[in-house]
Amino acid sequence: MSSIRTKFTFLYTLIMTFIVIIFAVSSYLLLYYNILNNLEKTLNRTSQEIIEQYLRYDEETGLQVVSNQSDTTLSDDLFIKNLSLRIVDKDKNIITQLGSFKKQIKPSQSKINNTLFTGNSSLSIDDDIDSNQNIYLAAPIIIQDNIVGVIELSQPTGNSFTALQQLGLILIAGIFASIAISVAAGYYLSRSLLGYINQLIDNVEAITRSQDLEKRLPVPNKYKDELTRLAGTFNNMLVNLQSEFIREKNFTANVSHDLRTPITIIQGNVDLALRKKTLTPGQTTKTLHKIKHETKRMGAIIDDLLELSSIEKNQNTQFQKLNLVKVLNQIVNNFQDKILAKNIILVYKKPKNNNKYQINGRLEQIERLLSNIIDNSIKYNKQNGKIIIKLSQKLGKIYVSIQDTGPGISTKHLPYIFDRHYQVTKSETGIIQGFGLGLSIAKEIVKIHSGKIYATSKVNQGTTIKIVFPQFT
Repeated sequence: MSSIRTKFTFLYTLIMTFIVIIFAVSSYLLLYYNILNNLEKTLNRTSQEIIEQYLRYDEETGLQVVSNQSDTTLSDDLFIKNLSLRIVDKDKNIITQLGSFKKQIKPSQSKINNTLFTGNSSLSIDDDIDSNQNIYLAAPIIIQDNIVGVIELSQPTGNSFTALQQLGLILIAGIFASIAISVAAGYYLSRSLLGYINQLIDNVEAITRSQDLEKRLPVPNKYKDELTRLAGTFNNMLVNLQSEFIREKNFTANVSHDLRTPITIIQGNVDLALRKKTLTPGQTTKTLHKIKHETKRMGAIIDDLLELSSIEKNQNTQFQKLNLVKVLNQIVNNFQDKILAKNIILVYKKPKNNNKYQINGRLEQIERLLSNIIDNSIKYNKQNGKIIIKLSQKLGKIYVSIQDTGPGISTKHLPYIFDRHYQVTKSETGIIQGFGLGLSIAKEIVKIHSGKIYATSKVNQGTTIKIVFPQFT
């Protein structure tokens, strides 16, 4: 029973059979006790009628059966009702017995003694000598508040329990029928429900074997249930995995390229120095400067990679309340020398009410984010250019805009500038756009702070980076 289909069919059949059996037993017992209760009421009522109409008692003559002065005698009345009668006095002497009590049903001394002693009636179902079931009542005869004897009534149960026997047969047949129907229904349901799961499993195995992340699981439009949601979620995961796989592949290729270049330069200078037996002081200094420059370049790449990895793993300090205006003021002051070196005009109007510009964040990451954006706006700006920094607040959001007048970015490259190691070629911008990690780091920092970052740009007019943060309240 290893397959889910077999387990489902078995459990479904078991549950349905259990429910049907509970229903059948409850119905049978309910009818049984209802019939028994009606028979008991009938026998008790009949016994009282016999006591009132046919029995007399006095101290001298004792308990006697007398006529009720009507046309119907006691024996005829009992015969009509298919009843048997035995009357026993308090000394356990049989006064009269009619019907099956004459031969088939012998007196039960224990029941007679119990009735005389307790004064309570007792009802039971007993077999006569022919193994026929009879319902049996032993009730006290109470005259003038004294127990003067016991009246015993008996009636065959055949007619009374015929319907119950028929119901029992119907219920037994119904149980077996329900088992067969449950097996068929369970198999059909499991096949229809689990067939789609098997289809999903086959597709997942095919994707695993082929390692083709472009394949997708089938999601029928006519079904909107948990399984199709699972398939849709899995497809979304495949899309993300494919995107990340491509991104990481490009990332690895770009990192390898960026690291290979300085390594090649370093190796070339070292080989050149080794080939020459003697180097002039000037050649030695030049070679060492090249090696130092490329080593510094490699260090910058590695630092960016470590920074990006640290940000993604959220291994920095905890969030705290930050005043974005104060942080931005400090960063702008730090870049004053670079701004003056390129004779760039900085347009930055500081907000008057700093309290409106509070965010919940990590200070080091926010400083790194704004520093990266402003550093790019200086590095890729033209000589005598302009940088415009704007801060605004609206509807629980804080907006930061940093605009430069650099060469701009073409439309085809703009959607990818936040990808890792994506860089625009020198032939298009006149400048090699860095190592491609600055904006990736900025994007990860903004994501951690539940914000948004996007760029707008026009070639030869400049680029604007816009950042949106949730306002701290």
